Amino acid sequence: MNKLLLAVLTLSSLILPAQAGVLLPSIFAAEFCSLSDRGLRLDDAMSMAAKGSLVDGEPNRVMFQGVEMDEDVLLSYEAIKTTCPEYLY
Repeated sequence: MNKLLLAVLTLSSLILPAQAGVLLPSIFAAEFCSLSDRGLRLDDAMSMAAKGSLVDGEPNRVMFQGVEMDEDVLLSYEAIKTTCPEYLY
């Protein structure tokens, strides 16, 4: 797994349970890419993007590469792959 996917999985396990909500993937990706363009560290950009794209709700759980995770987190990762793939590695 690449560095960004691991960061997204970490985000899923550390930040989101405390917030109890669902990420809006396109907003998350846009925020993450914009903050990364401005030079923020990966963790800081992730955290700020998550806070800016979180809405009330209960996420669906899915299996991805043997790991159970929130579907919105996986969709947010996919949105980053489309919006700013240069931050994937």
